[in-house]
Amino acid sequence: MLHYVDLVRDPIYGYIYFTRVEEDVINSPIFQRLRFIKQTPGASWVYPSANHTRFEHSLGVMHLAGMLAEKILYKDERWKEELSEEEKDRIIQKVRLAGLLHDIGHGPFSHVFEEFLNSIGVDVNKINHETIGERIIKEKISEILKKHNFDDDDIEEITDWLMERRMGLGAIITKSINVDTLDYLVRDAYHTGTIEYG
Repeated sequence: MLHYVDLVRDPIYGYIYFTRVEEDVINSPIFQRLRFIKQTPGASWVYPSANHTRFEHSLGVMHLAGMLAEKILYKDERWKEELSEEEKDRIIQKVRLAGLLHDIGHGPFSHVFEEFLNSIGVDVNKINHETIGERIIKEKISEILKKHNFDDDDIEEITDWLMERRMGLGAIITKSINVDTLDYLVRDAYHTGTIEYG
């Protein structure tokens, strides 16, 4: 099992634990800026408590991704004997990092920023929060990951999962039924006071 070094209290899941590499990513300025990017920009005009950010959403997605990856790798009979505990933990850590970093490319006002880019003629099929996120991971976050013994192949695997270029356990972040959606449905409902829909 992963070695957790610290924790935060979340209104949705209770305690969210994180490893040393996750702590270093979370404490980086590029990740800390997510504290200032609202998850549902503009919603607070109708739902005054909808002030939650991409920061806590990313922590929630990391948490759910880790829980699901652990269940699959440690409880599913097909995986029990196939991989060593060390290999399983390495995969779980990469899946958790993918969850943590899945929204790292968001700009001001979240998706509204992409609409702005589109309005000024930028092709959002080529430049959007996913492609910006991939660049941030490869150019900024990779330095942190490499200090924790992640190599270029590990970083490529994480970005391939997020860009949906590679299948595997990391697909639980972005594919049809995914932990990103599972978190934001409950989190948005909690913060807007519409919990009966979440």
